[in-house]
Amino acid sequence: MDKLEKELKLKMIDNEIIVKMQKDMVASYLQNEDISTSVTTSFNREIIKIKKMVFDEDQVTVTFYSKVEKEVKYLESNNEEEEKEISKKTSFNPSEETITLKNVDGKWKVVYADLQYQDYFASHGMTTMVY
Repeated sequence: MDKLEKELKLKMIDNEIIVKMQKDMVASYLQNEDISTSVTTSFNREIIKIKKMVFDEDQVTVTFYSKVEKEVKYLESNNEEEEKEISKKTSFNPSEETITLKNVDGKWKVVYADLQYQDYFASHGMTTMVY
């Protein structure tokens, strides 16, 4: 977890509370995945369209639409003796997302991000919207 904290401090503003919140969120995600029957092996978010950028002094809040692609591996078993590793790739287009950045010494650092990491619509039997 020390390595994670160091990486977060490189990308986020110098605020111990915000870095700790982010670290705790990632740790919680990893703990939940640890007790799950699947493991995320790759994750990619591509910004498709920027809806708006709102500047406020040395900060900017960007609202955008993205495409998320991820690969998950899990064990499938027909009986207790045979287990087969399955790899499944999925993609979805989250609804509107936002990220707030602050310019610190010429570098843009994360202040806050509201991003989706799973396909909420599919997990509730609905279809996603594509922009």
